[in-house]
Amino acid sequence: MAGDAVIVPLQAHVYALRSMPQLEAAVALAHRIHARLVIGGIVCTFVDRRTKLSQVVEQQIRLRYGKIVFKTVIPTSTRLAEAPAAGALAYAALAHEVEARYAH
Repeated sequence: MAGDAVIVPLQAHVYALRSMPQLEAAVALAHRIHARLVIGGIVCTFVDRRTKLSQVVEQQIRLRYGKIVFKTVIPTSTRLAEAPAAGALAYAALAHEVEARYAH
């Protein structure tokens, strides 16, 4: 309740997308107590551009949630798990995008 916005990491998987209404309901419930609280952004995670499923789910996320979905995605790959520095680049890009969105 200390913040005004929630940033949602959403895996590019069907079951994660299907669970979003539950998260939205939780935020709506909290919104009753903290009127400024909103979903401020959604970041697609575990995106594997090599698979059709991941691409389709990311597209569905972007269609359903529009502008609140960050352009930056957090990819998944074996190389990423083996080399954390590679993942740091995606998170750095996300940090810049969050800063640009919320800079006042």
